[in-house]
Amino acid sequence: MYNGFRNAMRSVVLAPAKVNLHLAVGERRDDGFHSIESVFARTDLCDELEVEIAESEVADVRVRGLAGFCEPGKDTMSKAARTWMGKSGRRMRLLIRCTKRIPSQAGLGGGSSDAASLLLLLDSLYPMERGMLQEVAAEVGSDVPFFLSRSRFAWVTGRGERVEPVEGVGPLYGALVMPSALKCSTKEAYEALDRLARPAPPAKSLVLDALRSGPANYGKVMRNDFFEVVKTSQPYGSLIRAADGLVGYGALSGSGSCWFFVSEDKTFVDRYIARLGEMDAGRFRSWFVQI
Repeated sequence: MYNGFRNAMRSVVLAPAKVNLHLAVGERRDDGFHSIESVFARTDLCDELEVEIAESEVADVRVRGLAGFCEPGKDTMSKAARTWMGKSGRRMRLLIRCTKRIPSQAGLGGGSSDAASLLLLLDSLYPMERGMLQEVAAEVGSDVPFFLSRSRFAWVTGRGERVEPVEGVGPLYGALVMPSALKCSTKEAYEALDRLARPAPPAKSLVLDALRSGPANYGKVMRNDFFEVVKTSQPYGSLIRAADGLVGYGALSGSGSCWFFVSEDKTFVDRYIARLGEMDAGRFRSWFVQI
């Protein structure tokens, strides 16, 4: 950690991944963002953050463990810390060591979750008015408000800043599957989506009814508009076929490139993962998760 860094508070926090069980995307807005209607679900696949914090007259944020993911100082945690200090008027020295387990460019929200977990830690030490903290989260990134809410399931709208927790959903088991040779840029995915026509989104009530009735019914209502952008990519056909005969629901998460399969029955997820293992193992990385 910092050499001679005295009176520091040290904490370890987990930053969970999410999947989008449903994602309908509206037209591009005047501010450059897109409005969404989505169901977010938190998983137990997590990054781990070791954080050292000390009050200081000079703001200083250093993040380690992200080499190869982003340029120094351009990560979401640095942005979150700087934005939080700007809103709170406090000056801190922070050193963050991030152990990445959530793959990048996957549609799992890893960077947003890292930022939200840091904000929750800062808020536990130096509480901020809730509305102001939510403003910080929305400024840092579109998915950050969901992770800040600590919701297990949520109906998420706007550009991601409006989060309504959803209750009454039973436990789910899932497989997250990352095609090893495929990355999806969010910016490029939105640009490609804007060139396509897409149907009106299903009513919120229908989506939430399906959510509460279980994954066997998800496909009757839910969708991910980004699938139209990537559906011709070879890996996804194999991932869809791997679920043949299994009771559950498979879809793309976010703008990709991670695919998921979820079920109320763990044995179906186990079978799905086993089938992936029978394929060319080098084509995919998979994780078993609980939701």
